[in-house]
Amino acid sequence: MEEVQLRDEVRQMLDNIDWSSVSEFEKLRETVEKDPAIAEQLVYGEMTDLVRASSRNITGQFSLRAYPQGEGRPWAIKMYNIEKKLDPKGDIYYRGSRITSPEIVKALFEQTSWTGADGKTRYGYANANAGRPVGYRDPETGTVKYDIVSLHQPTNRLVGIPVEAVRSMFVDRETGEYRKRQVYGAEITPKQADALAEGKAVKIEGKTKEGEAFTAFVQFDAARRRVVPCHPAWLKEARKAGVDLGIGDRKAAPEKVASKARAEKAGEAARKVRTPKMKV
Repeated sequence: MEEVQLRDEVRQMLDNIDWSSVSEFEKLRETVEKDPAIAEQLVYGEMTDLVRASSRNITGQFSLRAYPQGEGRPWAIKMYNIEKKLDPKGDIYYRGSRITSPEIVKALFEQTSWTGADGKTRYGYANANAGRPVGYRDPETGTVKYDIVSLHQPTNRLVGIPVEAVRSMFVDRETGEYRKRQVYGAEITPKQADALAEGKAVKIEGKTKEGEAFTAFVQFDAARRRVVPCHPAWLKEARKAGVDLGIGDRKAAPEKVASKARAEKAGEAARKVRTPKMKV
């Protein structure tokens, strides 16, 4: 199997990280450089997939994340271990504030299945984030702030990013002009940008790396710091009911299963599009 080479741009960006802060993990950078996917996640601000690292006292799997510190200053790097899996039936806290909305908790933990680009069935979280901004009280000012919050599956952590930080990825803060961002080859419209900054899912007409057209739902993932595919549960139900949502082939369900009432219910859920997601 041919080894995937690390791009020069990524290697140079790794030089920005203050590796001395994790010097007890002597071969951490070497481990990162051997996995281009991990390296790219790290330099682009994402929480990475799990990396196995060892020191004199600790051996385990960790997620890494780099934090830019301003021009000319070395980036901080932090290691996050795997936490106990959160129980959606219990109290869920984000930054010290309990999440009281059942809809937010449901969106965070909702799981589903979908068909991947290779035709194989995948299983995982249906949504890339909570579907709406999550409020918490700032301990320093006492004011309520709002973040887009996602569940980082490798570490079982809730990860957030301020709503305005998400919006600034799509809108210039000084001029108010929308940036011409593209997701899978599709340019994001101002309306879609606003929806993504609010945690919602939007439908796009994208292209694969091979240039093939596809339609999918996408949502902003706070842990990955970018727009990713999502698979709302209502979408699966609508397809089972025979509702054509314009996102690819569908199979009409048998009449005894896909009753008129069920189809109407699924169609109503589809029209609300509370928090869509996408797939490649």
